Amino acid sequence: MFGRHVGGLNTLKRVFVALPVVARGHLHSFLLGQQPAELLLQHPQDLHVTIAYLGDCDETQAEAAWKVLGESAPPACTVRLGKPAAFGRRGSAYGFRLMDADALEAWLKGHQADLLNAAIALPDPRPIMPHLTVAWSRGRRSQDPAVWRFALEPFVDQIIRFRTAALYCRAAPGGSRRYRRLASIRLLNANTEGQHKDGPRQA
Repeated sequence: MFGRHVGGLNTLKRVFVALPVVARGHLHSFLLGQQPAELLLQHPQDLHVTIAYLGDCDETQAEAAWKVLGESAPPACTVRLGKPAAFGRRGSAYGFRLMDADALEAWLKGHQADLLNAAIALPDPRPIMPHLTVAWSRGRRSQDPAVWRFALEPFVDQIIRFRTAALYCRAAPGGSRRYRRLASIRLLNANTEGQHKDGPRQA
């Protein structure tokens, strides 16, 4: 249903479940503006906070994880962008730690493994640390911190509201987008009964 037919299986590349982020105001303008010489900026419509990285998998595995999310998705919540930080094994991805994110961290500790197990994905050895990536170093080499901190500092303390969850995979090469949204679901408040009664929605 989601993927490209390869060798009898619908194969999806770099699949993950995430909370989409709507870029507003100056952050939106920054991401659509002139690319800094040292950085590759995320497309505004690709902004997200990953909650489970499934890797390369077939359609059945992705659907299994998506079903688990529909049964136990996190509630809608609001967080704040913390100080700029470097992420990734090479320290070449740049963005923000999320502040005031205790509810999201608690959900990840309780449910992230369930999504990975449903998709028969490898466990994530990294510590749970919700963050938003907005840029990468050109050439994937770590840059002088002064370069990316200067670019990102204006957005510290910006409020981010999570209202949906989505399933993504890598987009076809050649376009402006890195990721393709496969499906999405609306998140309800923690005190709202009948969560997700509208069910999953294809993106």
